[in-house]
Amino acid sequence: MARFQRKAVLKILMHINSNISNPAFPIFHSGKAGRTFTSKALSYGEQWHFPRFSRQQDSKEPEKDLQQLKAMAEEITHLKQVRDIVRWDQFTYMPTHTSTIEQRGKQLASLTQVIQDRLKSTRFKNILSRLHGVEIVDPLDRSLVQYYKQRVNIADKLPCDLLRQTNEAETQAQFAWSKAKRTGDFSLFLPHLKTLVALSRKKVEHLNKLNTGKKRTLGYHPYDPLLAQHAPGIDVKRLDRIFKDVSSELQTLLKQIELKQNLRSSDRSTKGAANLTNPADTMKELAFIQKELLEPLGIDFSRARLDTSSHPRYISVSPSSDVRVMIRKGTDTIDALEKGFALHEAGHALYAQNGNPLLELLPDVASTALDESQALLIQNHVGKSKEFLRYLLPKLKETFPDRYRYTDLENYYRKTNTIKASAKRMDADEVTYMLHILVRYELEKGMIEGTIPVDKKLPERWNQKMADYLGVIPDNDREGILQDAHWADSDFGYFPTYALGQLYAAQFYHAARQQIPDLDANIRRGNFKPLEHWLSRNIHCWGRQMVETPEDLLRAVTGEGLNPQYFIDYLWQKYSELYSIRRPAYTKSVEKSVLANPGNQGTIEAV
Repeated sequence: MARFQRKAVLKILMHINSNISNPAFPIFHSGKAGRTFTSKALSYGEQWHFPRFSRQQDSKEPEKDLQQLKAMAEEITHLKQVRDIVRWDQFTYMPTHTSTIEQRGKQLASLTQVIQDRLKSTRFKNILSRLHGVEIVDPLDRSLVQYYKQRVNIADKLPCDLLRQTNEAETQAQFAWSKAKRTGDFSLFLPHLKTLVALSRKKVEHLNKLNTGKKRTLGYHPYDPLLAQHAPGIDVKRLDRIFKDVSSELQTLLKQIELKQNLRSSDRSTKGAANLTNPADTMKELAFIQKELLEPLGIDFSRARLDTSSHPRYISVSPSSDVRVMIRKGTDTIDALEKGFALHEAGHALYAQNGNPLLELLPDVASTALDESQALLIQNHVGKSKEFLRYLLPKLKETFPDRYRYTDLENYYRKTNTIKASAKRMDADEVTYMLHILVRYELEKGMIEGTIPVDKKLPERWNQKMADYLGVIPDNDREGILQDAHWADSDFGYFPTYALGQLYAAQFYHAARQQIPDLDANIRRGNFKPLEHWLSRNIHCWGRQMVETPEDLLRAVTGEGLNPQYFIDYLWQKYSELYSIRRPAYTKSVEKSVLANPGNQGTIEAV
């Protein structure tokens, strides 16, 4: 059944790739006897039709079971959506009193408990059991059954007490981290981090029960189950190899740029760039970001909203109808535009809104790494391009004349793409960003496997790795180990998705430039529809259950598996021109045969 599903999906994907210039493009659309396929962005054209069941079997009982499954799945989905709204309130407007924090943790834990009870219910399991072995031809129905079989399997392996403890610990840790960051006192967060690491280790132990007999063949590492939740098909062995080769290229490029910058120390190359130190009207800035930035990119604010929080985030409550975008508060809101925060979250929001409404009961994106690739594609490949800045700068001058009156395009482009090693990930540029991720990856991998103790010396280890990879040491813990919210959210295994997202984004955007006529010219004019349509029909519409791994999708859209060479070539080409540097011949040694996945048809091989 799994093989049939993969072949059917890949057949559709290959049809997508071969007809990319044809606007009549099939994605998903509900039918009566079965389903036909069409896209939100492109609601016309050729359609695919699938019967619900094979003709050889009686469809009455499976149809009844499917309807019951969908009704229960809808209830579970609604409970998860309520939980997301509660989390959004926690990040934005919730009071910060200790009693409020404790109560919110219990509320979230109770919601999680109710969801787990639904998944573990005898009725739910019986429905899935009756559908076992039934040949369901409809891809969406088949995916729904497979998805909830996996969910139930995981729910059975994770004790309810562990989930409740984790939810309560996360809520307390998030506020402890926020206070620790404000004061720069790591000791306030340390006991919470210890608890979350210990709970994550327990989670790994239980998840390993799902992989009995597979540990040796997969090159098992204790970090692998956490990584697999965010980047299916990638394990520690392969990720270590990618990081090793790509980080070497990045450090070589960074050294070349730093040398050129030292030679130009008296060059006033950014003269005329915007002065962002003046007081600002936050509401005016938010309105500008929404009207001139996010809406033109394709975000529908009748189904979304924009707020501020302590950390840039987005929450997809209901992908097709309710997306919440949050940018960092406490500084000029335009800072979110200058540093790409708003564009990054916009990329996430586009991915959510352009998802297929028929996948509402299959809420998982194809992978977190793929989700991050869409955010980074908009943030960097679009938002930092000269074509996009040519569109944006006149609007900035018109709305904020005091800041941008004397800013010209060349200086603004150079300023937007300034390369400088810094202590903060959120301030990092395209060249140094992955090195920041490498620091976090090595530390959290060590904490999970037990080779790095979770103790008061952790900030020192952080600082040492920052010095090794970036040549900088944070002035304090607030700008060092406390700068990210991910560990407070117990999101171990998430950081590598940013690095993989950079690699996916470069490969996807290279394909987009080849397949979309006049893409640069359209971006200069502020016409983002061609790109939005291309992303929607090739990437956004595919949920996790419709492609086995993101690499399947990458191969279908670009013609090959993951190949970091696209990312490396993109950086060298762009910054060689900006900084008048030459790429050394020996840096061109990152071979497709080494870093690209050698498998095909969705097979993942560790390198």
